Amino acid sequence: YDVHLNQISGGPSWMENDKFDITGRPLAEGVPNVNQLRGLLRGLLADRFKLTVHTEKKEMQAYVLTVGNSGHKMTPNTASPTGLPGLGFKQLGVLGVVNANMGHFAGLLQSSVLDRPVVDKTGLEGRFDFTLTWTPDDSQFRSFGPRPPAPATPDPNAPPGLFTAMQEQIGLRLERANAGVDVIVVDRVEKPSEN
Repeated sequence: YDVHLNQISGGPSWMENDKFDITGRPLAEGVPNVNQLRGLLRGLLADRFKLTVHTEKKEMQAYVLTVGNSGHKMTPNTASPTGLPGLGFKQLGVLGVVNANMGHFAGLLQSSVLDRPVVDKTGLEGRFDFTLTWTPDDSQFRSFGPRPPAPATPDPNAPPGLFTAMQEQIGLRLERANAGVDVIVVDRVEKPSEN
């Protein structure tokens, strides 16, 4: 559903705790793209878990992504306007972005880096290329599992934190605020039967 965990409301407690192994196979030849894969997973959840949901707007704590006062500093990508976006971490705190729009970027921050939803209010159209380098804090990358402890003596040459790095390197601002976000409300869900 491409939402942050905080954007899911309702459902029994086992949804957060129980784990399931699922093996699936697309009906068509080839490898599905991200949107097709999400559709396949939604179908599987509806079929095997009897999941039904609806969407509501809800005011909640989020991060709001805007353009800084001096404008953005990203390179527009005009070479492949319909090509796939590339967003990947070379290491924690080093993000390479190619041919991505602001929705892709906000989605990656929301799903991998930050602890709450990210709302894109940049108003920027098109796709961009950039590299963003920062020193992650303890609240970031929680979905990646345990992280090694921070060095006893901080590196004086380490890059800045995420919020400062975004302003300095790509001209965007990320601020904590209450914002209206889409929330997935679970109407019905059941544990699946064994195969």
